[in-house]
Amino acid sequence: MKFLQRLQSPDQRAAYRVEATGEDAKLWVGLSTGPAEAQLEDISARGCGFTLPREAAEGLAVGNELVLRLLVGGAGMPQLFVRAILRNRIDQEDADATRFGAEFLDPDRLYTQLKEPQWLYFNRRGAFRVPPADDRGRPLRARFHLPGRKAPRSIALHDLSSSGLSVSLRPENDVAFPREGPIRVSFTLPVDAVEVALVVRFVHSTMIEGRRRVGFRIDPERTKDVEVQSETILRYVLDRQRHLLSKG
Repeated sequence: MKFLQRLQSPDQRAAYRVEATGEDAKLWVGLSTGPAEAQLEDISARGCGFTLPREAAEGLAVGNELVLRLLVGGAGMPQLFVRAILRNRIDQEDADATRFGAEFLDPDRLYTQLKEPQWLYFNRRGAFRVPPADDRGRPLRARFHLPGRKAPRSIALHDLSSSGLSVSLRPENDVAFPREGPIRVSFTLPVDAVEVALVVRFVHSTMIEGRRRVGFRIDPERTKDVEVQSETILRYVLDRQRHLLSKG
């Protein structure tokens, strides 16, 4: 899929986008006069860039809120709907089109509409997290293999995404996570009892509402078959998010 060229600035995550051009990536902008087809230029987890013919762009300004209809991933993929706000407008002299940058206002609801192939268009650094649960609805427990311990430590996961995870501990819980170096973590996802084995690294430790929240990111260099395992987690996260939204 040659259009999946990732555009990244090392010090600016917001610039991390995927080129989205061609027949497999289309966009319609909801205007007061009806939907107007735009040229989708690039897309990320938090927004997209597109161009509109100059006539259709008249009256649009930074700060306007719009409904966008996306078609990405080719034939058979569902159309996606998301509210967005215009963050920038670029008019060029002698050009017959105007460039816009839009920020998604409800990206989580956009993600829950995605079929798995469509996720390739989105920036995974913006991946949302869900509270994982076992097949009985209890918090999913993971096995942390910590230095100095022969047996793994079983700890409930607070949240999980395709790029990381966190735990939430009571203040009296004295479990010590190494701030440097890899940590092996494994758990069983309830769907088809899939076993996940990751290598993670410490990111932060923060007190939130009287509990110690400890976050970790997946180490892609040390995790075996990291792409496969991330996709497995992603499928679970999407299904779990749809379930949670359907309940409330």
